[in-house]
Amino acid sequence: MTQKTQAEKHMASLNESDAELIKSVANRMNLVVEDVISVSRKEEFVNARKVLSLIFYNRGYTLVRIADIIRVKTMNHTSIVNLLKKAKYHYATELNFSQIVDDELSKDDIKRRQSTNSEYKSEIEDLRKNVMQMNNLTKLVLNNMQNLGIWEYVKEAQK
Repeated sequence: MTQKTQAEKHMASLNESDAELIKSVANRMNLVVEDVISVSRKEEFVNARKVLSLIFYNRGYTLVRIADIIRVKTMNHTSIVNLLKKAKYHYATELNFSQIVDDELSKDDIKRRQSTNSEYKSEIEDLRKNVMQMNNLTKLVLNNMQNLGIWEYVKEAQK
């Protein structure tokens, strides 16, 4: 199996959010996804993995999960510890590196807010429907009270 088909198969096995992040970082760094998740130790590929490891770590992923996502055959959780250590240094000292990380983390925040907003929208819609049902029931009860002649007694009791 070629490197490209292996990479495509791996990307297809990831959840949409993780695959999108890898594509986005590769694009921002003018790289090809296959190279980012390859075994190559070229600096630009390793730097992309540093960015990814820092973002995945900030998402709360375990070191083992990050290694599985980045998928370099020789990587394990200790490799990720080393990547994170170097990534934090690059984040503090290199503007381009920190901008990419911050931009991707901002996208995560926006997506989280949007999903929360859509959850609220459905809850608000459910509440609106419930209020309309209660209004309809109230009208029905009032009509029944008027039809039965009870309404006059209720009005009298309120005075």
